[in-house]
Amino acid sequence: MNRPARRAPQLMMAPLIDVVFQLLAFFLITWNYMQLPALKVNLPESMTAEVEQKEYSLVVTIHKDGSYIWENRILSDKELQSVLAERTSETPVVQKVEIIADRGAPLQALIRLLDILRSLNLTKISLATLPAEEI
Repeated sequence: MNRPARRAPQLMMAPLIDVVFQLLAFFLITWNYMQLPALKVNLPESMTAEVEQKEYSLVVTIHKDGSYIWENRILSDKELQSVLAERTSETPVVQKVEIIADRGAPLQALIRLLDILRSLNLTKISLATLPAEEI
């Protein structure tokens, strides 16, 4: 009895490529990346700074010229307020807000941002700082 010769197994590339693209799309869509400001921010120093877990869902950056940066877009006060109101209405759970303010940012920009956050009932606020070098 002669058996037919066995063919070597073949690897079908089309289904493999489909799976790889689906995985790539899945990770790109669900990847929760850290929001980095588009502009370099020179953080102030603090003697009592503590390292906190990065669980913030809202990050707002104040540039040294007083402009607000949200998700790499420069926004005015009113635009920022509407974006934050929309974001907080999507997830009504109490959210933390991290403010990354440049050391040279005007104090008035910080006060306006705090007023906006208070008007939206966002009271868990953290200011990003660098640990101060002890003298």
